[in-house]
Amino acid sequence: MSEKINFLPILQKSRKLQDALYHIPDLGIALLDSDGSYLSANQFFTDELGYTQDEILCMNYRCITSPVFLYENNKAFDSLIEGEKPDHTLIKKIYRKDGSAIFVIVRAFQFHSEIGNRKKILCFYSKDMRISRRLATEIVYKECSIPPEQRTMGILIIDTPTRKINIAQGSFISQLGLTEKTLETLFFLDQIMEEETINLLEAIPENTVDTPVKFQAVLLCPTGRKVVLSANALRFQWNSYGQSRNKMFLSFYEKEDNRDILIQLQKEISQLREMTLRIADKLSVETGTDEVKSPLDISRFHLTPREKVILSKFAEVKTVKEIAYDLQLAEVTVRKHLTKIYRKFHVPGKEELLLFVYNKDFING
Repeated sequence: MSEKINFLPILQKSRKLQDALYHIPDLGIALLDSDGSYLSANQFFTDELGYTQDEILCMNYRCITSPVFLYENNKAFDSLIEGEKPDHTLIKKIYRKDGSAIFVIVRAFQFHSEIGNRKKILCFYSKDMRISRRLATEIVYKECSIPPEQRTMGILIIDTPTRKINIAQGSFISQLGLTEKTLETLFFLDQIMEEETINLLEAIPENTVDTPVKFQAVLLCPTGRKVVLSANALRFQWNSYGQSRNKMFLSFYEKEDNRDILIQLQKEISQLREMTLRIADKLSVETGTDEVKSPLDISRFHLTPREKVILSKFAEVKTVKEIAYDLQLAEVTVRKHLTKIYRKFHVPGKEELLLFVYNKDFING
């Protein structure tokens, strides 16, 4: 059996090999000084994080590490510098320059280079650098039994006693006009959520991992705008290095789609209209009169051919985006046509136009 070759002693003595190492494709590599500052990094590492070489060399690894993972990262770094362990592998969350975040697998070694007599740490970052979302979720949220379809908009992990946001992930963050880094490093729960919702969360009993509580979350943007999402909440104990903290886990998904409600309303109005016409027909036969209201001919509204097509699509309760897709038009063009239709029908907006259309039969004349 061949013995495992330790490449570090060879690498430490050769500047040529060190330079060649940095050109390995699809592998993030960085050399850290004993205080955690970056001494060098390869192109793949800087490109993935969005920094230039000069910017990285002015930074410390603590600047880009999520606070939740910083304690474990610091312990591993210190043990390597002190020589307690020859290498260490960990999973951590790091921030890009734009504030977004990725999970990476890091393999770190104490690197005592003969070129400059100082202790250093050589770090190799996972080949893809982006661990799959499923793996990252299992690593960080393994205790939480909320199904994936109920966390489609993202999740939050909160330190319950302090209300500090520890981990944020998902598309709801951009809806608030924020980034993962901003949320995790600067924000507390009461800065992005209404007090009534927070009071509801704090009333949830501890250790509700198997019985998450459903509620409507009212989130606050820095601009004052509100975002309402359906959510699940549970409380659990986070154990790390012998310390136990009470945490809150929140998952977000979209509330019931208003379009489904409009479609149901359309069906009910159609059924009611058909019933009314049948009654009117019956009365007409019994009384010998012909007083059934004739359909409304929209030709008197002087719609253009394009406006007629858009109106018929609109009557099917289709969104602007769907109409634009069906007719191969830009969304802004569809909106302009709808504005003209509102004016011609003397209605202020789409709700009133829908009611007008469904309260009368119309001929696409």
